Amino acid sequence: MSKFTPTNHSNDCPVCGDISGKCKAKDDGGQTFILCVTEGGAKKFDIINGYKCIGNKNSRWATFTLDSTSPQKSYEERQQQRRQREAEERKRYQSGLNPNDRQTAHTQLSAQLALHPDDRADLLRRGLSAATVKRFRSVKPWQKLTQAIAPRTPGIGSDGQKVATKYRGYIV
Repeated sequence: MSKFTPTNHSNDCPVCGDISGKCKAKDDGGQTFILCVTEGGAKKFDIINGYKCIGNKNSRWATFTLDSTSPQKSYEERQQQRRQREAEERKRYQSGLNPNDRQTAHTQLSAQLALHPDDRADLLRRGLSAATVKRFRSVKPWQKLTQAIAPRTPGIGSDGQKVATKYRGYIV
């Protein structure tokens, strides 16, 4: 039995086209299995890009195998889809906030967050001055905000109501 291999630039996920390493694939006795995070919400027996969902784990990732009843996409077709997705992603990033709007959004975010006493003590222990520590704010995973911020702000959830981080820490 072989191990799952993460996706990369030369080996994309045939289900979603991911190249970041989130999805994984393995060939086990001639049958290919794909663990796809991007299509984690797929239901059993759903067919996506010629691959059939054979299981789902808490909607975090889904297991796919080649569906013999549907036509397969060639490597070139998958590459074309990937280029199209990347172009759409670049366009989305370029449509971000201009510097003035981004500064306004960051000011709004800073006004809604405070510095936790444990984080303050940690920063002071590290030798930062009290004036520098005043600029820091603590964040929690997917922390809800009291006032919506522009959703295109980097680090803010798509609804503008949450800080988009899965880790606890502090920001400047």
